[in-house]
Amino acid sequence: TLYSAIDQQATNDCVPNDGIPYIFQVNYNEEAGAGAISVPTSSGRYFANRPFRPQGEITNNGILDLSDVPVRMEIYTLPGRQKVYNEVIVVQSVDANFPNNVAAAIFPLYTPAAAGQYEACMTVEYPGDPDNTNNQTCMTFTVNPNLQGTYTIGLKNAGKPNNYPTFELAANDLYEKGVSGPVTFELTDATYTIAGNNQTNNVAYDLSGYVPGMSATNTVTFKPSLERSLI
Repeated sequence: TLYSAIDQQATNDCVPNDGIPYIFQVNYNEEAGAGAISVPTSSGRYFANRPFRPQGEITNNGILDLSDVPVRMEIYTLPGRQKVYNEVIVVQSVDANFPNNVAAAIFPLYTPAAAGQYEACMTVEYPGDPDNTNNQTCMTFTVNPNLQGTYTIGLKNAGKPNNYPTFELAANDLYEKGVSGPVTFELTDATYTIAGNNQTNNVAYDLSGYVPGMSATNTVTFKPSLERSLI
């Protein structure tokens, strides 16, 4: 802006003069944020009495490297938000430069006591953080029930509830879901064929692994169905 005379060339009075705005960014020196929770997730498969390890990512949104960042993970039952898990870990360092400005936060194991709806919240508790609006992220997830009661194995009841067409499918659910009470698998077919392979060391059906929740009370029984036992 020329005050003492008439500017005879106004086209160069503004920079930039091509109409494109000049964009710049102002950051805090040290500013940490909660990125995302990677475990648990809303689409994950979780079961009562089966432990999982909560995990998440935190971000460095400042211009200086961060060190010794406290991060808290809390888990609540829904509804009512009763707290059932509360752990704090310290992330040693988070770089300031992209893409290394993201660091993993890995927490101790958590074992859900019962099936139902839960909420997990991860909070960055960095001392003196100037922006607290991005310090927490939450995720709701479902804990599925364990096996309990009577199930059938075989092709006779194919398509019916609580039936497994093969031993292998029954074993997969048994190991993944665990048990929360006595479980009985009734055999409905006259014959079954189970083949071993290299992955099972040629063992056809191995039940030596750990089944969550199984005990002297929560037993697992394989027996013929009543109809098959009479035959």
